[in-house]
Amino acid sequence: MNRFVRFLLVWFSTVTITTVALAQQYDPGSFSALKWRLVGPHRGGRVTSVAGIPGKPAIYYFGTPGGGVWKTTNGGRVWKPIFDDAHVASIGAIALAPSNTDIVYVGTGEETAGNGVYKSTDAGRSWTNVGLTDARYITAILVDPRDPNIVLVSARDYFQAGPARGIFKTTDGGKTWNKVFFKDDRTSVVEMVAAPDDSNIVYAATYALQIDPANRRALGSDSQILKSTDAGTTWQQLSGTGLPATGRGTIGLAVAPGTSGKRVYTIINSGFFRSDDGGANWQRSTTDPRITGSTFFGKTYTDPRNPDVVFVMQTSMYRSTDGGKTFESYKGAPSGEDQHVLWIDPGDPLRMILGSDQGAIVSLDGGHTWSDWFTQPTGQFYHVTTDNAFPYRLYAAQSESDLFRRLVRFGVQIGSNHRTNRHRLRARRNLSLHLGNAFGAGAARSKDDVPRHAVRFENQRRHADVGCDQPRPDDEKSFRKSRGSNSDHRAFGRASWRNLGRHEHRFGSAYERQRRQLEQCYATRIA
Repeated sequence: MNRFVRFLLVWFSTVTITTVALAQQYDPGSFSALKWRLVGPHRGGRVTSVAGIPGKPAIYYFGTPGGGVWKTTNGGRVWKPIFDDAHVASIGAIALAPSNTDIVYVGTGEETAGNGVYKSTDAGRSWTNVGLTDARYITAILVDPRDPNIVLVSARDYFQAGPARGIFKTTDGGKTWNKVFFKDDRTSVVEMVAAPDDSNIVYAATYALQIDPANRRALGSDSQILKSTDAGTTWQQLSGTGLPATGRGTIGLAVAPGTSGKRVYTIINSGFFRSDDGGANWQRSTTDPRITGSTFFGKTYTDPRNPDVVFVMQTSMYRSTDGGKTFESYKGAPSGEDQHVLWIDPGDPLRMILGSDQGAIVSLDGGHTWSDWFTQPTGQFYHVTTDNAFPYRLYAAQSESDLFRRLVRFGVQIGSNHRTNRHRLRARRNLSLHLGNAFGAGAARSKDDVPRHAVRFENQRRHADVGCDQPRPDDEKSFRKSRGSNSDHRAFGRASWRNLGRHEHRFGSAYERQRRQLEQCYATRIA
């Protein structure tokens, strides 16, 4: 067959198939009975911002990179989505006005581009876009403690050069905005914090990172620290004496209380530093190799009453009680449970909300106990597929977590499988049908409709008084000595064996065997 005849056959086949396909367009009415609903799993995903209300231990907010804004009014037992009507999934910052906590500002854009700043005057029941729609990624929001109409907003953009970055200020609640800092079309502002005892003193951090969208490679970076002494109207770049000249990466900042804005902590790629003269000079306060920043983490926070208590977000949340000289692992472990953001009640430092890769959790006793993250359907899923069984099973791989399986019959979930078939969810007659968004974040269930396996799973991991007497080394060093693990991961700090059961990281086959035995013991005692 010559080339001309072959060409005619291919052309004719293509035209015929295209014509048939156009003629057989489906009728949308055939699918009108199908409704979107939430099928789980009820497990939290990465959290980008958290906020609470001083003096109100039951109310909290958190934002996600793909599921909007969520709110609880019962201390984290039930979370409800409150931002769905805005139709923006990615959240970069949340701030409540200290003088009127019904006023809430939300900055959009974190993992994906956003749509500027939104404002609510009724505690999140309704929202209004108040501008900066060209600022694709909002990184921080500061509200004046006396006037809810005075707001500072910082913005970044690693993928697209342009003027919609820097620091913006409004004095009329978002009706108009003034650009109060702009260096160039590639320099972003990634952090902004105010002194707890003087809101006129504000620190910010720039990052001139640019990423080539074609190959996801960094095209260069430069990081600097800025300071304002007039509530963000004007800014000066600090000299950074004592800080490494290059390679700082994303800078995290925190201002200690009771120091008139003079003591500042910062975490950068090369370690943790402290200034006692308002940022003029810096010294590295610890050589702990665990206490380093990165583009992904890069956050530090201070206790609102004690200037010597400081927290660092990393694969664990680390705490120092001596001004940054020594640190201990305070929450979590090197695993998928990376810690990201923290809010502490200024009036009661024992009350806090923490955002990690596994959701938002609340503590009322200074971190000794935490609420569950099995109450938030906010996980991010890379892939979804089904098998050929009947009833068929739905599989989904969650970011920073595990592979989940759901048994589905005629579209109704009747079972649950988490990892190795250990935790099953029995058939429920009151499965809620919710209209979720494209990222899987639907409406929350009632408090009586929390997945039973979630409560059991948390109880198995939390309670130590069920008679499962297994060896419990207090830290990684003694664990390695007793079990011979060759893991090079960092210390767990005060984590006990029952807490190790919370963490799904592997510390060698010896740990894995011991963990399985411990879980089987818990399951037997609690079932």
